[in-house]
Amino acid sequence: MNSYHQDQIPSGMLLRVVQDKQLTIAYYDLLYGLTSDHQDIEIIDDIRFDEVNHLSMFTNLFTDLYGEKPDLPVPEISQISSFIDGIKKSIKKELDSYSFYNDVYFTDTNIMVRDVFARALTDEIRHAAKYNFIYTQLIERKQ
Repeated sequence: MNSYHQDQIPSGMLLRVVQDKQLTIAYYDLLYGLTSDHQDIEIIDDIRFDEVNHLSMFTNLFTDLYGEKPDLPVPEISQISSFIDGIKKSIKKELDSYSFYNDVYFTDTNIMVRDVFARALTDEIRHAAKYNFIYTQLIERKQ
């Protein structure tokens, strides 16, 4: 996503963030179903819980800033080819989100926007670390 510097995130950009959160939750629902490992399930469930909270925070932020709820069509998700591929994509997704949220945090001057993005960016980097842990465990199990 593009960088910007202003006192309020553009509505289209925030709408994409909200829709992306909805898509992420649906993706993690699929990923969750590809493993039977209790520890993996627990980690994915914890991350998914955070993502649901992020969806709520970003939806409320959108409503507060623009006076209406965002349009949230049902997300379309393609199948995940394998659990390990899903984990790798999740690591990348979390790191990309962290980078974007960090950019918003340091360029937006609206304290309400900054607070929401600060909370989300700290969670995203933690999520990437947790998915990296799962990935490492998967590699070790193959050896």
